[in-house]
Parts: sequence; structure tokens; C-alpha cells
Amino acid sequence: MNKMSEIEIEKEFEKYIKDFHNVSLVLKSPMSNDPEADSFIIRIVLEAYRFLQKLFGAKNIYSNNIYELYKQGALTSIQGVILAAKQDYQQGELKHFEKSESDMNINKKLYVSVDRIKGINKCEFDLSRLIRLCEELNIAYQNKCYMSVAMIVRSIIDHIPPLFGFDTFNEVANNYRGTKSFKDVAKSLNDTLRKIADSHLHTPIRKKEILPTDIQVDFKQSLDVLLTEIIRINI
Repeated sequence: MNKMSEIEIEKEFEKYIKDFHNVSLVLKSPMSNDPEADSFIIRIVLEAYRFLQKLFGAKNIYSNNIYELYKQGALTSIQGVILAAKQDYQQGELKHFEKSESDMNINKKLYVSVDRIKGINKCEFDLSRLIRLCEELNIAYQNKCYMSVAMIVRSIIDHIPPLFGFDTFNEVANNYRGTKSFKDVAKSLNDTLRKIADSHLHTPIRKKEILPTDIQVDFKQSLDVLLTEIIRINI
């Protein structure tokens, strides 16, 4: 293949970012079971896969992640892979080298596992916003937007109290009749996570700042426990 120019590469990235945004719209529309929609999705998945191979080499983590997400049916998360690949390309962090099997595990690249998102079932409440918050959380995490990660996790805990029969997450943490382990997790999210998110949301500009790392906003296990309980009580 001929070498692509920087302008062509930029256009290709923008094309696939737009394409996978359109995929999320198609999946939520009545056309989701249309054969033409399936054909469109398969085509752009293959095109994006080949483009990233051409750009980064045959054994690169981005193409692998697209392949794994496609196999798992997590098509709405592919946009995050494209965004991460674009950012790393622009910053010169070209992950074209072969990764170990553990590094290639797609769930280790996500904040919320694919299984959890797929497990969120319909109930008397509309869960589409909760699902989208989880998807956007993965996109933010893959792109190292750690302040956004904290803010989105906080949005999730503020969004879900009615599923437990309460108005606020403070009431969930203190009054929900779950296991002791669940209560401990809920209190940690209500106290520690909320304070960290608030610090990024409400702190005015200062003469010196230290940006958060992934460690500071790592509430993956606690959020997974919370989502597990949501799935359990709605089965």
C-alpha cells in the first residue's frame, strides 16, 4: 500500500469516528435488525481494522481491541478505540508492537466491562442513559481523560438511586438493605469518589495544579459491584 499523507490520515480518523458514532445511532433505531444495517456495520469495522493495521502495523493493540469488541458485540465502544489511536498517533505514542496476551485483554482497557454493560436489562425505568454513561466512561478512560472519569462515575451514582427505591445515593449508601459488603462499597463511592469528583468539578483555577492519574480515579471494582446489584435486582 502507498504511504498515506498526514492530511489523509487525519481524514481517515475523522471518518471512522463519525462512522462509529452513526453505529451507536443505528443500534438504537428500529433499523438495528435490518440486513443493510448489519452490512454497514461489518464494512466499517473491517475498514477501520485494516486502516489501523496499515498505520500501526499488523500486530497493534488498536486493531486487536476493535476485533475483540466486535466479537463481544460492544460496537459502541469501538469509537473510543479510534479516539485513543488518533490521540496516541498525534502524540507519537505508536503502539504497533506486539503485546502480551494479558495486555491484549480488552476488559483491562475498559473501566466498565462489556459483560456489565450488556447485562443491564430493561425494567420499569429507562436505562438508556445509564448504559450510555457507562459507554462514555469507557471512552473517557481509554483516552486518559481522568477528570472526566471521576465526573461520569459521580453522574452514575447520582442517576441510579430510584432503581433502589431512593431519591439520593446518600440514602442508598445508608438505608439500602443489601449485604454488608455492598453497603461498604456504596459508602466508599458516596464519600471518597464524590469528594474526588467534586474537587475536579468545583476547584477554581490555581497557580499550580497536579492532574489526576488513573490510580486516583480507580473505582472500577466498586462501580462493578454497584452495577452487579442493579442487574441482580432487575433480573
